[in-house]
Amino acid sequence: MLKHLATAALLAAALTGGAHAATVILLPEAGSMGPATVIMDPKASIKDPVLICSSISQLSSGGCSLTTWARLRR
Repeated sequence: MLKHLATAALLAAALTGGAHAATVILLPEAGSMGPATVIMDPKASIKDPVLICSSISQLSSGGCSLTTWARLRR
C-alpha cells in the first residue's frame, strides 16, 4: 500500500506541472470497500483543476477526468 501511495504521489507531482491540476483523486478498485486516495497540493483552491482517475495507469495515459472542486461539491 505504501509503495502504491508513493508511486501515486510521484506521478501526481509530475502531472501537476503538466496538467496544472492541484489535486488527484484515485478511485478504489471496483468492489473494494476502501476509500479513494486523495493527493492534494496544500495551496490548492476551490477553483483549481482536479484529476479523477480509476487507476494509476490512467495518470500516465491521460485517461483521467478533469473537473474542479466547485463542480464536485454540487
